[in-house]
Amino acid sequence: MAMATKKEDDAPQSEPQAEPTFLKEVATMATLAEEAIRKLRTEVHGDSFKFTDLDLSYLYPQTINSVEYLERLEPVVRDYLAQTARFGLDEKKDFRIGTPIEENTSNYEISATKWMKQVYTPRKDEIDARVEALSKDISDYANFRARDAAFALGTHSNDRNRFMTLAGKPELSLDAFLAGTLAELKTRFYETELPHPEDLAKLYELCFNAEVKQRGWERLDDEKLAQALAGENVPLEIFAKYTEREVKLLKKKEEEPTSEMKGKLRRIIGIFKGSTPPADTGTNLTMPASDFTARDYVEGSNYFRALQALRTSFANGECPVQPTITINGQTYVRPPTLYEVLTARVNDFNSKTNPNGTPRKDEDPLRLFRIYLDSCTGRHYHGRTTKFKLIPICPQLVALPALSQKNYLELSYANSEGEERDSINGEYNVNLSKREVLEHQDWLFVANGDRSLLGATFDILKSAQGGGNDWKGMAFYINVSPQNDELRPLCVDARGCQGSAGGRNDLHDRSRFLRRYS
Repeated sequence: MAMATKKEDDAPQSEPQAEPTFLKEVATMATLAEEAIRKLRTEVHGDSFKFTDLDLSYLYPQTINSVEYLERLEPVVRDYLAQTARFGLDEKKDFRIGTPIEENTSNYEISATKWMKQVYTPRKDEIDARVEALSKDISDYANFRARDAAFALGTHSNDRNRFMTLAGKPELSLDAFLAGTLAELKTRFYETELPHPEDLAKLYELCFNAEVKQRGWERLDDEKLAQALAGENVPLEIFAKYTEREVKLLKKKEEEPTSEMKGKLRRIIGIFKGSTPPADTGTNLTMPASDFTARDYVEGSNYFRALQALRTSFANGECPVQPTITINGQTYVRPPTLYEVLTARVNDFNSKTNPNGTPRKDEDPLRLFRIYLDSCTGRHYHGRTTKFKLIPICPQLVALPALSQKNYLELSYANSEGEERDSINGEYNVNLSKREVLEHQDWLFVANGDRSLLGATFDILKSAQGGGNDWKGMAFYINVSPQNDELRPLCVDARGCQGSAGGRNDLHDRSRFLRRYS
């Protein structure tokens, strides 16, 4: 669920584990830690008490009842208590000096009573019950919709049984994914209603980092860490939120033509010369969608530097027909839209000559399909919702004055204009068939409604990949869990990633803009 950078040709694809456990372990640890803290405060313990004397087995009798696990849990509880206010002491503040655990352990009935009065009020029980009911409602609804989808997808009884089995798999449960959000919600309610609230969001964060350390993930480089997170279905955004470490993925070197690729290119050229009829295209690939033609590009180490390179090139007269736009009375040269990028790729593929006027060679037609290409088309996410806007020409990206501190533009969702979408109503982050591409609302929007252009792009990519009639590609990627209102540019990937569109792209990534030739 979690890829936040542009996909390069031949990028490694992580194989998810059959049963991801990381988020489940974090949720389990957070539940046990909260219960351990409650027992420390509200039960009377003797002077010889040790943390490992706690009995928490009633919560998870099948898995949790070992001294080793309590030894893992103790540092988390200690760190939490050290970072949060300590109450439950008598009026004279006559408490034992020791570790945070000792200071929060009741040795007398009076201190246990005080803890119950100040922290564990009936109002807390009501809040907990309400939030847990909300969690169950969300989970039940999601499971219902998953079963509904499985039933609809299974056209035959055997297929239906298979889909229903998939829909009921435990790793698809939302419980683990909801745990952190529910901890935050409870904390906000506690702060509003309780005199001395617990900070369950902080506790969840400490458990998250403890599990990261337990698995040794803090020692991994970004590439291996990203693979581990993908295998556990942990979004990069969630990992960054709780660890304050952003995973940066390096782009792979773009492909060099191989003899196998050249052979495929010869077959493709044969198709477009008419020597072999194209299979299942339904599109005249030689008809350009518009007059946008590009022969080369500028690039930079990030989106802003690439934009600077384009501005400099335009000022030097190197791309005089590059599109411009006036924003707040000032004229800016702009990168191509995603529609223009798609058009340039198809037009360049059909060109009979190289940029220098020499006849086309076999390896040339796919040159713009072998690289990722950025655009000024934007996607604006509405934080903590499934809604977003598509913006064909995004003025905030075109007029970008400097590299943003974050890897996206911070802009209130209400302050942008575009066509609104809801990700629950579309097919995202999965490869698509040609029919699905031609009917995909986002592909149609960014392609200006030009199905011929989309069909041509799909057929070229399919032929380049040697795909059959069942070949799929051109996924439309989005961020499924944006935490904030985030404005990000759209790009299209290299042919090795099947020409997919990316809307989760990092402004700090290396970027590339086509220069218009005519």
